[in-house]
Amino acid sequence: MHRVLQGYLDNLDNAGNHNQLRDAMTAMASGMGLHSYAYLSTPTTPSKKPRLISTYAEAWTTYYLDRRYETSDPVILRAYREFEPFDWGPDLADTRDCRATRDFFEEAANFGVRYGFTIPIHHWRGGHAAVTFAAGRRSADYRKSIRHNARALQLIAYHFHAHVLHMVEPGFLIDEVSLSLRQTQCLELAAKGKSVADIAQLLGITRATAAYHLDCAKAKFGVRTICQAAIAYAALKRKA
Repeated sequence: MHRVLQGYLDNLDNAGNHNQLRDAMTAMASGMGLHSYAYLSTPTTPSKKPRLISTYAEAWTTYYLDRRYETSDPVILRAYREFEPFDWGPDLADTRDCRATRDFFEEAANFGVRYGFTIPIHHWRGGHAAVTFAAGRRSADYRKSIRHNARALQLIAYHFHAHVLHMVEPGFLIDEVSLSLRQTQCLELAAKGKSVADIAQLLGITRATAAYHLDCAKAKFGVRTICQAAIAYAALKRKA
């Protein structure tokens, strides 16, 4: 377990895009015997699309998003109302569920999503998210992994959500230049004369990850060197 979690944290810190975030969660889930999962965050405004990162069948995720199921999915609607993780599945369902709910679960089951353990995530910006570890059948191994790792999976889900937010939401916005939290941290240190190696050590990330965030910052400022990006950042910050 320790090795799986340490690898997960290292992979998340080194992730520079959604595919690498997905790979980090995939490796962690596989190490716990959980081979199917989905992270879904719903927008705070109707005009924006939900963000879905998962290992579900692409046919199901495409079908799900095309039909805007995030607005009617009974699992997601329950995650909006509750704060504690919960199990769901056909033999755990409320017999009073409406026909639309039963039809939804039947559709999901056709794509191998029949049982799940869902972790609701509510954050201060007003948005909602959820991480579900799912299975086509409620096998002994699946039930054992969920039972033994429930609290760890909750923390894993929160950590994953935090990394998604840091990657897609601005940590610093000035003069229409939007920087992620990591880009801001790297530029702050670069402006103080720290090298890429220094920045990596101070932030607890790899040198390649630090270089990646600085390269993204350079592109946003339209400059060629880290020094130029740091100067541009410092100048804009003084104007703010």
